[in-house]
Order: sequence, then C-alpha cells, then structure tokens
Amino acid sequence: TNPDCTAKNVKKFSRFVSKSGMDIDGLSVQTMLKFINEGFIKQFPDIYHLPEHFDKISSMEGFGEKSCMNMQTAIEKSRHVHPVNLIFALCIPLIGTDAGKKIVNAIGFDGFADRMRNATDFVDIDGIGQEKSGSILEWYANPKNSAMFEALIKELDIEQVDIKDMSEGSLNGKTFVITGDVHYFANRSEFKAYVESQGGKVTGSVSKKTDYLVNNDTESTSSKNKKAKELGIPIISEDTFIEMFGR
Repeated sequence: TNPDCTAKNVKKFSRFVSKSGMDIDGLSVQTMLKFINEGFIKQFPDIYHLPEHFDKISSMEGFGEKSCMNMQTAIEKSRHVHPVNLIFALCIPLIGTDAGKKIVNAIGFDGFADRMRNATDFVDIDGIGQEKSGSILEWYANPKNSAMFEALIKELDIEQVDIKDMSEGSLNGKTFVITGDVHYFANRSEFKAYVESQGGKVTGSVSKKTDYLVNNDTESTSSKNKKAKELGIPIISEDTFIEMFGR
C-alpha cells in the first residue's frame, strides 16, 4: 500500500524505460535498483540527470566508462519521443498504449496536458470512459505526479502529431471483432491499427454492438462464430473486408 515502496518504483521505472515507453537501452531492473539505492534516481526526470553521477557510476562494480557512454547515448536518444510512448511511460493506472493512441489522435499531447492541468475530463474521447478519465485526473491531482510531469516534459522533445478527424474515415461508426490468422495484414495488431485509423473500433468479444466478425475461417465452430450467428452478425473473411472497405 506504500506508494513509495522501492519494488513498486522499480516496476514503474521498468515500464518507463521499456520499448513501449521511452525505449532506453541499458537500464535493467538490477541497474535501476542500484541507482535507486544510491539515491541517483527517485522519479522519472532524474534519469535525464544520471550523467551527472557518471564519475561515481563508472567506479561501481559492473560499470565502466564505456557502459556509461552507451547509457548516455540511449538517454539522449530517448529525449525525442512520440506522445503515445510518453503517455504509456507515465504509468497512469488504466492508461496503456491503446488509450494513449485514442487521446493523442483526438486532442494531441498538448490537449492531453491542458486537460489534466485544468481538471477537464476525457469522456468525450471515443474509448475513454468515466473510469479511465477519472484515473488520469486523479493521477495528475497528486502533487507529486503533477510536479514530476511538468519537470519531465521540460527534458523532452515531444513529437508533434497531427490530430486525426476520424469522422471522415471509411470505417467511422463501425465495430469489428478480428479473430484467427490474417494474411493481408502482418498481424491482428496491424489490422486493428488500420481499422482505428479509419475511424472504426476493434473489440475483443462479439456483442450486439459488433457490426462484423472478421475470421478467415468463416465456417469455424469457434465460440465467436457461434455468438455472431446467434446475434445475426455478419462473419466476413479478410478478402471480403478489403472488397467492402478497401485497404
């Protein structure tokens, strides 16, 4: 229950430096635990001040000048960051990559920051309900988090991303479930990204709100196919999807 628990902080730092986050090579769990115990890092912005401690770090067991140089290169490279990666890295409860994409596509990173500062909710953004919106605002309302956030963004060059008008997308208002193997798209994640880029939604389970179930095995006896047939929802292959909606 202690928010300052070292183990909990290590978990957050691991997410912060991960590929889905700030993508900083060379900062393993063990390395960060050493730095936390030495007092070098207490919050995320401190990572960008680690070079100030390199004289001491280079003399520590397992480190040297070369490892410090590589670490500095990785840290500096991470300063230029996509806003979705940054939002993921903040470790806001309930807010992962998907929620980050929805927020950035709808209002951009500046809009995200402004709404937090002004305690304005996010419920008007498709896919961000009351629970996620409340989690974001509650997170920023904590003075430790807001101070950390403002200090962190001063260290970064946040990539500018155009806000997308999803109302013009070819799949606007349509909800899909994608199951089974795919062949036109590299994987289901790429398929999902395409649907969302065209204003559509992808959910994990078939319901009355589903417009189409995409399954290349349209005659499968899977639970999703059975559910779709029960609800009268069309089951289409990837080929049919592309014929209907393009690629």
